Amino acid sequence: MIVEERFTDVYTDFDEILDGKTVKDAIRKLSEIEGEVTALAKSKYGDGFIEAFFKTRHYGYDGGSELDIWIRRRETDKERDDRLAAAEKKRQAVAKRKATLENKERAELARLQKKYGA
Repeated sequence: MIVEERFTDVYTDFDEILDGKTVKDAIRKLSEIEGEVTALAKSKYGDGFIEAFFKTRHYGYDGGSELDIWIRRRETDKERDDRLAAAEKKRQAVAKRKATLENKERAELARLQKKYGA
C-alpha cells in the first residue's frame, strides 16, 4: 500500500522559491529541495521512498497559504501489520454486534410466537 505523509524534515515556502526569482533560479531552488528531500527520505525509509511532491495548505480568511512537502512511500511491515490487526478487530466487532442483534431478534420472535401461539 502507498502511504502519503507530510514531510516536516525540510521547510520551504513560496517566497523562498518564487518571490523575485528568475525561472532559472526557481528551477535551481526546486532541484535543491528535491535533492535534500530525496536524500533525507531515502535515509529514513530506504527503498520504500517513491517520490516527493508539494501541496498548498490554505489558512485564515485573508487567503494565506503555505507550501508543504509531502512524500509517497510504501508502508512499512509494522504499519501493514497494525493496519491488518485493526481491520480484523473491526471485523470481529461487527460480527459480534451482528450476532447479538440476531440473538435479540430471535428471542423477540420466540416471545411473540409464544404469546400469540404461532
